[in-house]
Amino acid sequence: MRFVLTLFVHEQSVEQKLLYAILESSSHLYTLGQKRRKTYLYQSLTDHSIWSDPSSWRECINSVVKNKVDDAVQRRKKVQEAEQENTKLSLKLFSKVAGNKFKGILQSKEEKYREDMKEQSSLIFHELSRFVGFMNNIGLPYSFSN
Repeated sequence: MRFVLTLFVHEQSVEQKLLYAILESSSHLYTLGQKRRKTYLYQSLTDHSIWSDPSSWRECINSVVKNKVDDAVQRRKKVQEAEQENTKLSLKLFSKVAGNKFKGILQSKEEKYREDMKEQSSLIFHELSRFVGFMNNIGLPYSFSN
């Protein structure tokens, strides 16, 4: 992994998904040393120069958060399409039985928007928290001097 990180530095181009995978796995992979003490992978990567580059962090965070939000939006759209199909069928049946006395039962667009924003905010907060954990493991300060 050190070799891959060094390639990123020399090429001045970082593959964000791979960098994220390294960060994520480095918190879980370890070797057992003396007295069966765990040595995590991030401990052997803390001195690498890539961590001192704020742009690598920024790009990785932006890329990961954008991808996670896009995936969540796509999943949400699929679920909403399925729900709309079910709702249309249910409304047809319900309107035949009860008539048009059920105004206001359906969720408004504004409520759906608020729900989506709340979900995305939680997702973004979760990912940023993970990056704070990565930075903490590597021993970096939470702000860069630039």
